[in-house]
Parts: sequence; structure tokens; C-alpha cells
Amino acid sequence: MAGTSLVYWNDKLAKTQGRHLQFVWNIASGTPTLEVAGAPILVTQGALVQATIDTFLGTTAEFDYLAFDATSMGTDALGVIVDMKGQAAVGVWAELRQLTSTGGVTQAGARSTAKPLLTTSLTTEFACGASTSITGSGNLAFKGVISGLDAADGILVLDMYYISK
Repeated sequence: MAGTSLVYWNDKLAKTQGRHLQFVWNIASGTPTLEVAGAPILVTQGALVQATIDTFLGTTAEFDYLAFDATSMGTDALGVIVDMKGQAAVGVWAELRQLTSTGGVTQAGARSTAKPLLTTSLTTEFACGASTSITGSGNLAFKGVISGLDAADGILVLDMYYISK
């Protein structure tokens, strides 16, 4: 993650301006493959247990695994959890875009401002597990629902905007 090289004259600006993360997948028959491997992210399309999330983040129940099960994800969803090492303070908004394999002429998208990840909802949601402590939980989670994603070909792009601690 690259930080800004800009020096703000008012230090409050550094804590109020959104930072940007972007992840890109190639997708074939609904199965995403990260374009650049090695990112600290956990990707799911439905089956996940709480221990997997907790082990990945090193936290306890920061995000509920039920938000990523078959009931809340459906077949046209992608779940992503980003290990920020607790450094995200606020999730601002996120957008998942699907570009078709025919040059990106058509595009489908799913956008969400920050809100809790619901365990019974098939909607697109974005959350930050922030606490008031600098060492507390502060990771990002996103669930995006795009019609036809389970059989899609092309490219997926996830943009996440957040405020750091």
C-alpha cells in the first residue's frame, strides 16, 4: 500500500482524506483469479467458517462468517476480507465492477458506502472493523453482488476507499 508523499499543512487533512486500494481478478466461468498474486486478502464465494477469518486476521469475530455464507452471499456474490493489520479507521465506500471479456463494452457494478455486513442479506455491503484503539481491529470487508457473476468471464475490479488510523 502506497502512502501519500504530500505533506499537509493541517494534520487533520491526513486523517480525513480517503486512501485507495484496488484489486483486479481475471474471471472465467465465474471463478476469479487474482491478477497479481500475494495481496493480503481472503476471497470467498460462499463457504467460510469463523476460524478461517479469525486466523487470517489475527482477531476474534471482527467479521461474522455468516455474512459470507450461501444465504447472505448467493451465487452471484464475491466476498473479500483485507488484512490491514488493524490500520483502517473508517470504510468510506467500495465498488466492484465486472468488465466483460469482449473489451469491457458492457459493465456491471456493485457499490456500497460503509455499513455493517448483514448475515441474512443478499445486498452489496462494505465494512470496517475499526475500534478506537490504534492496535484494535481495523480491517476491511466487502461483499459484492453482481447479477450473472457466477458464470461471468472477463475482469473484476474492486476499489476500496478508507480513512487510515
